[in-house]
Amino acid sequence: MDEVPLKSIKGGVHMDVTDKYISLASKGVEIQDMLHRGIRLYGTPHWSDGLVIRVFGAEAFYFAGFNEARKETVWLPTQEQLQCLITPKKPDWLLTIFSRFFMFKEVSSKDDYIKYFSSIEQLYFAFVMIEKFGKKWDGSRWIK
Repeated sequence: MDEVPLKSIKGGVHMDVTDKYISLASKGVEIQDMLHRGIRLYGTPHWSDGLVIRVFGAEAFYFAGFNEARKETVWLPTQEQLQCLITPKKPDWLLTIFSRFFMFKEVSSKDDYIKYFSSIEQLYFAFVMIEKFGKKWDGSRWIK
């Protein structure tokens, strides 16, 4: 895995805000829709180097790619927010399926599927897309 420059945001949060993660997240419309269905974000947005940060209760939500004309952004879920999208059936179930995910061979017998991802946010995003929606990343888009 390549080393990813993580953005250090106020409060000590380190977050992947690379173009690659923004692309994965923007094309993962199922996860984007989960935010828009369940939460209305109010309050004053905070801007930090091109990111919009909104606080809802005690939780921070990160957005990138603000489109002024369409009033749209891309939600960049944190690892913790992604983990909340998977509900374990038993305590060891999540560990088992997440471990299997790391051994998932998809492109060819020689290539590891996880080669496409270079941060824990990217890996967990891909994990949620497979587990909840049956979609995997082919290097440019999410496919069934």
